[in-house]
Amino acid sequence: MISRDDPRNPFVAYLAHEGMTPGDFAIIARVDNVNVYDARKAHCRALPKSFIPAIDELSGPGMGAKIASDYLNYREDLRKTLMMKKK
Repeated sequence: MISRDDPRNPFVAYLAHEGMTPGDFAIIARVDNVNVYDARKAHCRALPKSFIPAIDELSGPGMGAKIASDYLNYREDLRKTLMMKKK
């Protein structure tokens, strides 16, 4: 469904706001690049748990949980959109 970064994706918006490349974030979060790619494309059911402390460390306590919560809402909105297309 998503072939390029969707600026409505809270994780994509976060990376853009921080001016951070996905590869840099992968290093900071101590994950493989594919984990970051999956979150950028909304392929993950939830934002990986390892992202939350990395975001908190970069942007302050609580920011990781906020981005994770916003990401869940974003995924649910995508699901609703897909379901509407099937009807």
